[in-house]
Amino acid sequence: MWYKWAIPALILLLSFLIYSDSRNSTSNPDLVPPCKLVRSAKGISMFETSLSGRQKLTITASELEENEDNIIRLKDFYIRRNDGLNIHGNQAEYITAEHLLNISGEVRVTTADGLDARMQDLAWNRQNGQAHTDNPLTVENRGTRIRGNRAEFYDNFSEIRFLGGVNAQINNALFGN
Repeated sequence: MWYKWAIPALILLLSFLIYSDSRNSTSNPDLVPPCKLVRSAKGISMFETSLSGRQKLTITASELEENEDNIIRLKDFYIRRNDGLNIHGNQAEYITAEHLLNISGEVRVTTADGLDARMQDLAWNRQNGQAHTDNPLTVENRGTRIRGNRAEFYDNFSEIRFLGGVNAQINNALFGN
């Protein structure tokens, strides 16, 4: 006879425990750690265009990864701009909110007028057109070679300021001799 009352009491107790547990798991979001969304691709080409529809920039990379903070990481990449600027590197991180491209490792920058700059590490602010490296670099153009301990680039790499330990080997043909 007592089991007639025990079965409904047990069902009621189990229902209460299930309801209580379900409320705790939904009301406490810290129980499940947040998941970081990441987009990734291999063998990609990206094209940046102006408002007029003209292609301004092409980026090709063997790998691309973007996290939820809008930081894009590139591996073995090549950047080509329609004015002849080319940048090649092994690893880079582009912080979209700051328009800042940080390239780590070996970097090569070439321009349409023949400038060929080689360095380790480069930071390029695409918004103001300035870049810098705090490592030694070598710049060659038309038989002239200039080395420096570090450098700053202005006006999207059309002006270079060498800083410290500057050494130049200048092609005499540039002076008309």
